[in-house]
Amino acid sequence: MPKDINWMQLHDDLERFERRIRLAVYYHQKNNPENEPNKRENLIFPLVPSTKNWTSPKSNNPAIELFLTNVRKEALNPGNIRKARDNLTKEERIAIKNLKCNSNNIIRIQDKGSRVKEWSDKWLVQQQITSKIANWVVNLEPKAGEAFGNVKTQKNNPLRLITSCCGTAIERLSELTEFYLKPLAKKLPAFIKDTTHLINEIDKLNEKGPLPPDTLLVSWDVVVMFSNIDNNLGITAVKKALDSREINFPQLNVLLKQLKFA
Repeated sequence: MPKDINWMQLHDDLERFERRIRLAVYYHQKNNPENEPNKRENLIFPLVPSTKNWTSPKSNNPAIELFLTNVRKEALNPGNIRKARDNLTKEERIAIKNLKCNSNNIIRIQDKGSRVKEWSDKWLVQQQITSKIANWVVNLEPKAGEAFGNVKTQKNNPLRLITSCCGTAIERLSELTEFYLKPLAKKLPAFIKDTTHLINEIDKLNEKGPLPPDTLLVSWDVVVMFSNIDNNLGITAVKKALDSREINFPQLNVLLKQLKFA
């Protein structure tokens, strides 16, 4: 924990963190996906998040409440205050200082919010989105994206670059695009969501009985998969999947515009 702490801000952050965790648990228990597996897939328009500040009651899951209690206890414990180590080298600090002092360098945030507003208004007139979605998809107070790295100590290159678009002008446009593309991915012949999904699929195979003696279970790892996907080939593959939709809504050109931009 850093030495200079804004305790009021820390308290507010903890309140927001606890609220998000309890809301996630509350709606996970309330909306059982086994009872309504196709509820979201049958929607024509995505659900716009509510702006209400309602907070769910404390969770009936003791593990969740114990976790939140321990997080708050550790965060507010004065004994955890220490001087934070600089995560930049001396040379990097000097480089940043020189960039700031050099008047020839002008660093500005690229503003794409106005174009999103222009497109949302056009799609609204074409009845491709609702007025509620048109107002939601435009972030009137966007911020710059962030690039950071996850440490990969088991590899020669210790950092895996991650670009976060949270809070940017295109974040909600990406969510809107994902809403229509995600169901198409689930219909692919080979679709694995994550490790848990893979384990569940293997368990289903085991429940059917032993596999034939000559069965081989094969897996592979694609190196730098997303960076190696050609943009044009990726868009072509998405276009082919969109053409297979039973309901051609929204229009193909609308979704391709969202895909290329977001």
